[in-house]
Amino acid sequence: MAKIILFADPSFNGQYVELTAGSDNLSAQGMNNVVSSIKVEGAPWIVYHEEKYMGVSYLLKPGDYPNWTAWGGEGDKISSVKPAPSITLYADPNFTGKKVQLTSGCLFLGDLGMNDVVSSIIVNEGLWEIYDDLYYKGVKYTLSPGQYKDWNAWGGQGDKLSSVKPVSAIILFADPSFNGQNVELTAGSDNLGAQGMNNVVSSIKVEGAP
Repeated sequence: MAKIILFADPSFNGQYVELTAGSDNLSAQGMNNVVSSIKVEGAPWIVYHEEKYMGVSYLLKPGDYPNWTAWGGEGDKISSVKPAPSITLYADPNFTGKKVQLTSGCLFLGDLGMNDVVSSIIVNEGLWEIYDDLYYKGVKYTLSPGQYKDWNAWGGQGDKLSSVKPVSAIILFADPSFNGQNVELTAGSDNLGAQGMNNVVSSIKVEGAP
């Protein structure tokens, strides 16, 4: 499970909060613009200067960040955080053997030494598409967050995987600046009236793959 621990003081001291889900405004946790050290566990997180996942962002891999210089920040200016889309690929069943963790797409797993050897997968965050051919071609499987102990678990045909990518998502908001009614889509919609969003979209976020 992806977890982030935010501390108000350097070196993991002072007030702190643990999160396993995103927060679009750390004021709700009493931690807005006071974060001075961070621990990331399980999977990567993205931290943002501004609320609602806006402004300068930093991708933090699992590890300890004893002060803001450790993540390349500019002081303790952090206002929102969320888990990054991430997937962990294992060469052997039951999450053993060589592994690689990705937060973005890979056109050819051979570049990582993992072509046609993936035997188990953990999807930490987001929806991911995995393909049995390079360049996102061939048979495709869409995996939601969870553990897949062997290729039978995702309906595969052996460990034949050559490319992976996160599924793109678009978030539509009824009001400017990402406020008001909203809906998140990972597939096309030929009539936004079905989502109650026809002719009312005033701001948009696009996440994952373009």
